[in-house]
Amino acid sequence: MFQRLISEVEISRQAALLINTNNNLNSKIIPARILSNKKEYIIETTYHTVTACVKIERQSYNMSEIKHLVVKPSCRKLGLAKKLVSEGLKRSTTPIVYATVREDNIPSQKVFQSCGFINTGKYTTGNKVILIYSSTSPKWKSKLDNSYYRA
Repeated sequence: MFQRLISEVEISRQAALLINTNNNLNSKIIPARILSNKKEYIIETTYHTVTACVKIERQSYNMSEIKHLVVKPSCRKLGLAKKLVSEGLKRSTTPIVYATVREDNIPSQKVFQSCGFINTGKYTTGNKVILIYSSTSPKWKSKLDNSYYRA
């Protein structure tokens, strides 16, 4: 029999704390929200500690958003962000996947670029410039490549 080293409640508590501490969100994420949407979150743990997480949220029939990507500062530069973004792409049930990244967040830009995302636009909110990155979900890529809609 296998035992978990950390409960779902504790995982959601730590993930919310990690997101809220490291991401500049307008509204705070609460653990109950993570628990109620746990299929949307990909969370990396080491022993009793959440080290990284990301959310893949379906926005419409054909589009999902990767959001809240965060890696614990002591665990950065280990490839965890790329691993989570790649897994988010694989889990997407829509052909288009996008993410928004602050223009001053160069490490996140590099992660999305390394996972095949392309900068497709930008907008300004308040005093922040937000870049839009988009990609095609791997399970849809071959369908779209063989499509007569191809340019």
